[in-house]
Amino acid sequence: MASHDLSVAPRPHAHPMANPGFGKRGASGQSPRRADDFAHLPRREAAIAAYIDRLPDGTAIDAKTIAKFLGDRP
Repeated sequence: MASHDLSVAPRPHAHPMANPGFGKRGASGQSPRRADDFAHLPRREAAIAAYIDRLPDGTAIDAKTIAKFLGDRP
């Protein structure tokens, strides 16, 4: 199995939007982002979580779409 470096995620604006009423939603009262938000996770999972966190509201974040954007990276 090839090892992928997920530390540099693709630009969030390249990610497709979900149908209206679906997709990523921000949490009210959420604290501002910090560099160590996902430090407790393994490196790969932290990179995926950080990628999703940077996406705008309404973005498609289903498993197949995330895998399509992050799974085939060299």
